[in-house]
Amino acid sequence: MAANLRKTNKCYRCGAEIEPGSRYCMECGAPLKKPHGNGMIAGVAAALVIVAVFGGNAFKKNAKEADTDTDVQTESLVSDVDFEDQMTETQETEETTQKIDADISAVDSETCTLQGTLYYTSKMEDPVLVLKDTKSVYLNSTSGERILYNAVSSISISSYPVKEKMMQQYNNVEVALEGSLWAEDDTIYMDVENIYGEAREEETEKETQKKTEKATEKKTDKKESTSEDLTKNDYIIPDSDKKYLTDADVENLTLREINYAKNELYARHGRKFDSNELRTYFESKSWYRGTVDPEDFSVSCFNQYENANAAFLNQKENERGVYQLDK
Repeated sequence: MAANLRKTNKCYRCGAEIEPGSRYCMECGAPLKKPHGNGMIAGVAAALVIVAVFGGNAFKKNAKEADTDTDVQTESLVSDVDFEDQMTETQETEETTQKIDADISAVDSETCTLQGTLYYTSKMEDPVLVLKDTKSVYLNSTSGERILYNAVSSISISSYPVKEKMMQQYNNVEVALEGSLWAEDDTIYMDVENIYGEAREEETEKETQKKTEKATEKKTDKKESTSEDLTKNDYIIPDSDKKYLTDADVENLTLREINYAKNELYARHGRKFDSNELRTYFESKSWYRGTVDPEDFSVSCFNQYENANAAFLNQKENERGVYQLDK
């Protein structure tokens, strides 16, 4: 059939056929229903909503993952920086430690062994080790610093493994002390763990009394030297800066001569004296040149013999009773 077929719709109110494209029923004038395209629009809108919801969540997830990656990367960078700083500090510390060149390194409580002559009597507060040779020492101080001391000639003994009376038997004995070193107020101390050396035999009360009587007899028989007699002699002990003194060197000296001999060590290096008595005595010597004020003088100029002999003469003076200088 060649007839033109046209698709028609029926009015929802009166049932009359309606020409396609018409918006109103020609019979009753009722408006036609909205095209089915509205359903499609609604479907499209619903799809957009779904996409927006799931797409938003996906965007949030991706953003969160990106933030996490950034945090991880940032933490990694911070850790790398901290690690580099720590490595730099470690390297600097190692380099600093390596640069310290000392005869004795006693940092971090490292044990060391020192040789010298030990001096300790009942009148001394602490034993003193006069080193056989001057040493440079690198150690810890009680203030938490590491300090390098040069030309160290004597060490104060802080603690020792024997009783005090036994320790005094090592007086004026050459020993080797093993222990750890530390410093406080520019004084070097040693905590002794082992003592190597032959202690003197303990004297009996009778032996001590005999020695005392003998020394008293010598004092009585010996005429006390006058200042004039002392002035005539150039040095009381000429070689006190070249050898270690012994009891034999001071056996025939008076208390005043021992005191002068001790100060003679300081006068050799130009120390001035507050005492009028000492000043008058040493200014009479042709070799004396007083150039250093007492408060500016340092025993760092002493050699190993002078350090040991200053302690030895001070000990001998204390044993007889300290000489009172005229002011």
